[in-house]
Amino acid sequence: MSCGRATAQRPVRCWSRTYELWKSDGTETGTVLVKDIYPGENSSYPEGLTDVNGALFFHAQEETHGGELWKSDGTAAGTVLVKDIWPGDYASYPEGLVEINGAVFFSAEDGALGAELWQSDGTEAGTVMVQDIRPGPANSSPYELTRSGGRLFLCANDGSHGAELWAEIGGPSGTHGDVNGDTVVDSTDALIILSADVGLDTSSFCPMNCGDVNADGWVDSTDALIVLSYDVGLAVPFPIGQPGCPSNITQPPGCPATAAGLSR
Repeated sequence: MSCGRATAQRPVRCWSRTYELWKSDGTETGTVLVKDIYPGENSSYPEGLTDVNGALFFHAQEETHGGELWKSDGTAAGTVLVKDIWPGDYASYPEGLVEINGAVFFSAEDGALGAELWQSDGTEAGTVMVQDIRPGPANSSPYELTRSGGRLFLCANDGSHGAELWAEIGGPSGTHGDVNGDTVVDSTDALIILSADVGLDTSSFCPMNCGDVNADGWVDSTDALIVLSYDVGLAVPFPIGQPGCPSNITQPPGCPATAAGLSR
């Protein structure tokens, strides 16, 4: 709380200054507080505001969970903690937030494995460490997280090579559309899907679960069209580039009937 100096002509006036999440439609009346994340005269200090498919991800702090990953849909009820990465009132300090193919990537510390690369799909279960780049409790300290060509590039220290350039595919294993496992969803994958659909041998690319991008139980020309649309930048209502490939589909000729998802 801050107070001005009282004079004979002006009584003392006090005000409080806190830093919370606000939104605006460009008008005075439409500029409003979204949520008092750290209630009262405390500040949650929202930082790293990053849009992911219409949801706003950011770092904020409050008394119970410390500094953690939050998301907001622009309403108080929809402004929620995503995950308490470092359990308790410790701070995981999510930093360097960047959107890659519908997921948010960032650096965070869980109290056990140091500051490492994490990703989130906006759910608690889907907020996970990507890799313990520097194994054990030491920090790899990822920084300068940058999106380029649909991929994530960053600097990190694995403890053996110093701070160097690293790259990530923008999604964990089992990514829709990446049937050849080269970590890029493009026209090459569409060609493989088309080849399988007309009966050509594509066994060298098995398993092809991730070719079933529309999850209808088949790897066919419809999936190829979706992949091609995605590759040229068209919006598609399917989880292209996202984890979670179907587990039970009709595999193309030459593929095992119960093949697992692709691995990185």
